[in-house]
Amino acid sequence: MTASPLRQKLDLSKRPDTALDPVVDLLIAHGNRLSEPYRWGSNPTGYFCLLEQALDLELVESYFDLPATVTLNRRLGIVDYGLGTAIIRQA
Repeated sequence: MTASPLRQKLDLSKRPDTALDPVVDLLIAHGNRLSEPYRWGSNPTGYFCLLEQALDLELVESYFDLPATVTLNRRLGIVDYGLGTAIIRQA
Protein backbone atom coordinates (compact mmCIF):
# COMPACT_ATOMS: atom_id res chain seq x y z
CA MET A 1 0.00 0.00 0.00
CA THR A 2 1.34 3.41 -0.95
CA ALA A 3 1.22 6.25 1.53
CA SER A 4 -1.05 9.10 0.51
CA PRO A 5 0.70 12.37 -0.32
CA LEU A 6 0.84 15.01 2.38
CA ARG A 7 -2.04 17.43 2.24
CA GLN A 8 -1.21 21.07 1.56
CA LYS A 9 -1.56 23.77 4.22
CA LEU A 10 -3.06 27.18 3.52
CA ASP A 11 -1.01 30.28 4.37
CA LEU A 12 -3.44 32.12 6.64
CA SER A 13 -0.96 34.94 7.28
CA LYS A 14 -2.14 36.44 3.98
CA ARG A 15 -5.28 38.47 3.32
CA PRO A 16 -8.36 36.19 3.59
CA ASP A 17 -9.07 36.12 -0.15
CA THR A 18 -5.43 35.48 -1.03
CA ALA A 19 -5.24 32.74 1.61
CA LEU A 20 -8.02 30.82 -0.19
CA ASP A 21 -6.55 31.29 -3.69
CA PRO A 22 -5.00 27.79 -3.66
CA VAL A 23 -8.48 26.33 -3.09
CA VAL A 24 -9.87 28.31 -6.05
CA ASP A 25 -6.88 27.22 -8.17
CA LEU A 26 -7.54 23.56 -7.31
CA LEU A 27 -11.23 23.77 -8.18
CA ILE A 28 -10.48 25.52 -11.48
CA ALA A 29 -7.77 22.96 -12.32
CA HIS A 30 -10.42 20.26 -11.90
CA GLY A 31 -12.91 21.82 -14.30
CA ASN A 32 -14.78 24.55 -12.43
CA ARG A 33 -14.77 28.13 -13.76
CA LEU A 34 -15.16 31.62 -12.36
CA SER A 35 -18.69 32.88 -12.91
CA GLU A 36 -17.59 36.52 -12.98
CA PRO A 37 -14.77 38.33 -14.80
CA TYR A 38 -13.09 38.90 -11.42
CA ARG A 39 -11.79 36.28 -8.99
CA TRP A 40 -12.68 37.98 -5.70
CA GLY A 41 -15.41 40.48 -4.95
CA SER A 42 -16.00 42.18 -1.64
CA ASN A 43 -18.87 43.53 0.38
CA PRO A 44 -19.10 44.98 3.91
CA THR A 45 -18.87 41.51 5.49
CA GLY A 46 -15.90 40.14 3.55
CA TYR A 47 -14.68 38.59 0.30
CA PHE A 48 -16.42 36.14 -2.03
CA CYS A 49 -15.44 34.05 -5.04
CA LEU A 50 -18.25 32.75 -7.28
CA LEU A 51 -17.77 29.61 -9.37
CA GLU A 52 -20.05 28.24 -12.09
CA GLN A 53 -20.39 24.69 -10.78
CA ALA A 54 -21.03 23.13 -7.39
CA LEU A 55 -17.84 22.90 -5.33
CA ASP A 56 -16.13 19.53 -5.05
CA LEU A 57 -15.69 19.69 -1.28
CA GLU A 58 -14.36 16.12 -1.11
CA LEU A 59 -11.54 17.16 -3.47
CA VAL A 60 -10.76 20.20 -1.31
CA GLU A 61 -10.79 18.11 1.85
CA SER A 62 -8.53 15.45 0.33
CA TYR A 63 -6.00 18.01 -0.97
CA PHE A 64 -5.75 20.47 1.92
CA ASP A 65 -5.07 20.12 5.64
CA LEU A 66 -7.64 22.71 6.67
CA PRO A 67 -7.35 24.58 9.96
CA ALA A 68 -10.42 25.00 12.17
CA THR A 69 -10.98 28.52 10.80
CA VAL A 70 -11.65 27.14 7.31
CA THR A 71 -14.83 25.08 7.14
CA LEU A 72 -16.49 23.10 4.38
CA ASN A 73 -20.20 23.67 4.71
CA ARG A 74 -21.74 20.74 2.85
CA ARG A 75 -25.30 21.91 3.41
CA LEU A 76 -24.62 25.22 1.66
CA GLY A 77 -21.83 23.91 -0.60
CA ILE A 78 -19.31 26.57 0.40
CA VAL A 79 -15.77 26.97 1.65
CA ASP A 80 -15.88 29.46 4.51
CA TYR A 81 -12.89 31.15 6.12
CA GLY A 82 -13.34 33.08 9.33
CA LEU A 83 -17.14 32.84 9.61
CA GLY A 84 -17.80 34.65 6.35
CA THR A 85 -14.63 36.72 6.11
CA ALA A 86 -13.99 34.95 2.78
CA ILE A 87 -16.19 32.40 1.05
CA ILE A 88 -16.07 30.35 -2.13
CA ARG A 89 -19.44 29.24 -3.49
CA GLN A 90 -21.41 28.42 -6.58
CA ALA A 91 -23.02 31.46 -8.20
